[in-house]
Amino acid sequence: MLDYNVKIGLVPLRRDCTPRPGMFNWEYAEERGRKTVAYIEEHFANEHVSFVDLKGVIDVEVLWSLDDVDKVAEHFRKNGVDAIFLIPANFGNEEAAGALSKAYGKPVLLWGPQDDTFYPDGLRMTDTQCGIFAMSRQLMRMNVPFTYIENCPVDDEMLKKGFESFTRVVCAVKNFVGMRIGQVGLRPKPFCSVIFNEGQLMEEFDIHVIPINLAVISDKFNAILENRKEELAAGAEKIKSLYEIDSDTEPNLEKMWAFVIMYKELFEEYKLDAISAECWTAMQQLVGAMPCAVYGILADMDYIISCESDMHAAMTQVLLKCLSFGKEKPFLGEFTTRHPSDRNVELLWHCGPFAHSLHKEDEPCYCKNMRAWLLDIGPLGRLLQPFGDLSFDDAYNIFKEMVLAGSDADLIFIETMNDTLEMKAAVLAAKENSDLPVFASFTFSDNGRLLNGADYMTAIALLSSLGVDAAGVNCGTGPDGILPVIKQLASVSDVPLFAKPNAGLPVAGPHGPVFSLGSDEWAEMMKDIAPFVRLMGGCCGTGPDYIAKLDGMRTEYEEIKNPPLRYVATSYNKWVDLRESPNIIDLGLDGSLKEIASGDFDAVLDAAFDAVDDGADIIGINVDGADEEQSLKQVVSAVQSVINIPLKIESKNKKAVENAVRCYNGVPVISVL
Repeated sequence: MLDYNVKIGLVPLRRDCTPRPGMFNWEYAEERGRKTVAYIEEHFANEHVSFVDLKGVIDVEVLWSLDDVDKVAEHFRKNGVDAIFLIPANFGNEEAAGALSKAYGKPVLLWGPQDDTFYPDGLRMTDTQCGIFAMSRQLMRMNVPFTYIENCPVDDEMLKKGFESFTRVVCAVKNFVGMRIGQVGLRPKPFCSVIFNEGQLMEEFDIHVIPINLAVISDKFNAILENRKEELAAGAEKIKSLYEIDSDTEPNLEKMWAFVIMYKELFEEYKLDAISAECWTAMQQLVGAMPCAVYGILADMDYIISCESDMHAAMTQVLLKCLSFGKEKPFLGEFTTRHPSDRNVELLWHCGPFAHSLHKEDEPCYCKNMRAWLLDIGPLGRLLQPFGDLSFDDAYNIFKEMVLAGSDADLIFIETMNDTLEMKAAVLAAKENSDLPVFASFTFSDNGRLLNGADYMTAIALLSSLGVDAAGVNCGTGPDGILPVIKQLASVSDVPLFAKPNAGLPVAGPHGPVFSLGSDEWAEMMKDIAPFVRLMGGCCGTGPDYIAKLDGMRTEYEEIKNPPLRYVATSYNKWVDLRESPNIIDLGLDGSLKEIASGDFDAVLDAAFDAVDDGADIIGINVDGADEEQSLKQVVSAVQSVINIPLKIESKNKKAVENAVRCYNGVPVISVL
């Protein structure tokens, strides 16, 4: 563990030369050196700083000969000296000062008392400032790192402040070199900023990184849960006494305290000074709890743990704590943003490692550590074919990469979509590459339609057919703007609904755009939406104060009574109720199979236009006899590029139907003969 006490070796020096009056007088310099040391020992010692002088090593207690360097160094080693304070009593001995500093290899401070004895004839008894210059040059020549305090009287405030700063740095250096840091888990894959060089740390600073296998963590954690229930119950009550706990966190309080017990034991077992710990993925999946707030609790117990596997943060916190001799609590502040009006202020936030003791006095301290993590996916910013250049398969693969990258999330939230085909690619990527719940949300324009013209029924029929766990509306406008669409969706939806409107629309403000609705007005409008949805939130322009006003607005939920939406067929912007016996016209394509096989779809499109002219509500497509697994998909895409009514996709080949339906923009009628 970290040691916040330091010993300073006091080394007064005098000139090694033939004695003669004035600044070369041995006895005067030796007496001055002893008095200076005595003053420093009396006035600068404290609970964390002690001294080792030259008593019993050199008879005059002042270093003046190169021959005494080795025994002074040995004396300091035997007494555990952490740094050397060089004090020239007259000019001093630059040769001995350099040799001792080089041999001992610890931090060096250089200062000497200002000359204070002058005679009428110009004679003075000391030459300290000149000696400081000479010693500093010798230390530089010998590549000895050092710092200095400007030549001043021994009782000057400048010496006191400078010496205190030096001892704080000595404490930091003492604990930094040779430090042992536990590494629990690996860094999250995207976090390149926390990459570190373990070999360099060992080679240059003798820092040892101690890997702790997550299998060991799992065994220890589960053993604590099983065998130490009284400690866990008491720990849970301790957390409740410190924090205001939300409903998501309370069931996990004993698991949180299990982290406290486990990490304390890791420090002892592995003799660690700090820990760099994983907190994004493995812990949640391994033991079903997140340790974030626990790191703050442990900070108040004087244990240093950095989150996000940030080794540099662990080392930096050690340095900061040592600079205060262990009295202050360092904290890991990130997610920084510049203050909106004071350019000299940064706003800091972090999800857990702030110690409880740092919170503002007489203000509540909240623990909301155990909430679910959402993988939020938005639109790609490109139109899909045939209206743009991005293929369905390419869009799917992009969304798939996002889903795989966020595999540690608890829920996938797809939002702000205004194209049904892009939504379909995103939902399929989510459903086919994870087992997580999927919430999906469209953004409707003022006319109640999506960018591609789809209305509420077209949108909800697609989401229902894809098997999303909840469907909703977000962004675009305020609560009053999305209310009509929410009501329409609620009248037909067979999946739970949610709403996340903006705080109105942006308007010009004195310092730039602002949103038109304050939190009170916005919350009042949300009361009209509440009866139609299971979940409510906010989008652009809202914040914690907005969301807080939703608390308690919904207390009861009615079960969904609408029948399954299997009676609806859609294109990308039209829908047909199959219960009303729609007019389905099958295209006769037998005579066009050769052209279709060659990629010529003119005859197909002519037939589709004729079917529309003949009053078709749905067009049936069957290319039986062609290379169906490719041709059926191509024909469906070609027809959808020019015709906006729903299609019936028909074939004896199940794989051909699957290929065509997959990239179909909407909910087709499917017929596998």
